Amino acid sequence: MKDTGKRQFIKGIAVIALAVIIGFSTAACDDSDSGSSSGNSKGNGSSGNNNITVIFKSVTANGSLTQSSTQLTLNFNKAIDGLTADDITLSGVNGVSKGTLSGSNPYTLPISGFAYEGTLSVEVTKSGYTINGSPKTVGIRYGTEGNTPVTLNSVTADGSSTQATTQLTLTLDKTISGLSAADIILSGVDGVNKGTLSGSNPYTLPISSFKSNGNLNVRVSKLGYYIYNSQKTVNIYYVPITLNSVTANGSSTQNTTQLTLAFDKAVPGLTAADISLSGVSVSKGELSGSNPYTMPIYFYSNGTLSVGVTKSGYTINDSPKAVDIYYYYNLVIDMVQIPGGSFFMGNDSGESNEKPVHTVTLSSFYMGKYEVTQEQWAAVMGNNPSSFTSSPASGEVQGKRPIEKVSWYDTLVFCNKLSMLKGLSPAYRISRSTDPADWGTVSNSTWNTLEIVAGSNGYRLPTEAQWEYAARGGNGSPGNYTYSGSNTIGDVAWYESNSGNKTHEVGKKAPNGLGLYDMSGNVWEWCWDWADDYASDTQTDPMGAAAGSKRVIRGGNWRVNASYARSTFRIDGPPGDRYYNVGFRLVRP
Repeated sequence: MKDTGKRQFIKGIAVIALAVIIGFSTAACDDSDSGSSSGNSKGNGSSGNNNITVIFKSVTANGSLTQSSTQLTLNFNKAIDGLTADDITLSGVNGVSKGTLSGSNPYTLPISGFAYEGTLSVEVTKSGYTINGSPKTVGIRYGTEGNTPVTLNSVTADGSSTQATTQLTLTLDKTISGLSAADIILSGVDGVNKGTLSGSNPYTLPISSFKSNGNLNVRVSKLGYYIYNSQKTVNIYYVPITLNSVTANGSSTQNTTQLTLAFDKAVPGLTAADISLSGVSVSKGELSGSNPYTMPIYFYSNGTLSVGVTKSGYTINDSPKAVDIYYYYNLVIDMVQIPGGSFFMGNDSGESNEKPVHTVTLSSFYMGKYEVTQEQWAAVMGNNPSSFTSSPASGEVQGKRPIEKVSWYDTLVFCNKLSMLKGLSPAYRISRSTDPADWGTVSNSTWNTLEIVAGSNGYRLPTEAQWEYAARGGNGSPGNYTYSGSNTIGDVAWYESNSGNKTHEVGKKAPNGLGLYDMSGNVWEWCWDWADDYASDTQTDPMGAAAGSKRVIRGGNWRVNASYARSTFRIDGPPGDRYYNVGFRLVRP
């Protein structure tokens, strides 16, 4: 009995063990063969996140030496529900476009758009699936058939161990129609940016932004062409440069006129456009020299200037730098006394608005020897609105060029501010105040009600009669010259034929008989009067029409022909408008 019981116990243990083994074996079979998911059990054909596991077994491409690859074939161990071309990512060869995925394991994917052969990376992702074996690579062919054969003969790069590479030169055995920077693939050196391809075999491609020396791989590809030797390697150079110092001339009693920039080595092709200035409103002149470099600057206030340098192809270390600049200006307005007298105003041989000629008698007054300059305007107003703020003519001083781009209303503010600075009684009053700070923003309805303060001795605009009287030489218009001081315009005026399309430092031409400069040419000049037709009667100290819509402008300018610079020629403009060829000069009683 004991032996029989023992044998039965052992037999029972064996049965249980066999059942366990069979159970594990069944589970193992389920794990390898089943693609379904059941509960949360592991080893049931899914990963722990319930994704269905699929094996990406292979990818192949058609094509040959003569025939381009046109499709990929993708094979999995089982079909993937809903798989589309959007689930397939291609990389490694530029320009590959995907068509519509077709078939069901294997799948077929049309490809096109590439222009060279290479190794394509094919990655498959699908929501709800874990794709093992992805990505895979496959070689794709770009065949000769149907494509124009071209050979890439050479790629060279400028630069050296002391000069950064800034461009590549590509030479082919024939021109490629429509070749662009997008058709040139660069690799091997990080951070290389391409510019715009130029030229036509050889081609030039600017490069920049890289920060290391290295061997750059340059590949050319273009649809419709088969490029032999399509990839070449060239050495490019990265040369860091240090901005050692920026200095400025000038002092508390002398204007700063230029900056000097010194680097640890020269920067090829450096120009003023590569230099940024901030902290003080400054205009730049042209950069000159070669390490150190000199750059003229024009400004109208003291301050600390930040000077930054950037140059394509170079890293400029220790940029920007700060430097103190100085503005010193002793505000002087040179005035010429104009004796009173009479003259015949107008010109019966001129334009219709220059007629009729009529007699005008004027009291004596003082007139500015020169047109108001940019430095004078800036000293009073704290700004310089001119269009011509840099690059004066050789030997001329920027600040002594005439102010322009100021409206008639702007000149009123300047006149009163200047009078207040000089301790004179301001000439103009708006809303019972002579302080421009009380006038508010320009409003035609308010500002056109301004009045001249009786008995004031401050600066103001000339009346049109004062302007023409002075331009023609005063009492009796001595000489009766066509232009102010001469019948030869080039002697006394900057105009279209001699100005070089710019304004010029005041006082560089000959004066008229009263010692006034630039009454003809350089810039037009605002006058006080509303524009109106002449009356034929005799007048004494006329102030012009009582109302109107435009103000008188006289004298010609740098961009007009000689006829506009005649002393009797008249134009006008809206008082709120600003022009790059209109300035003004001052008078005082």
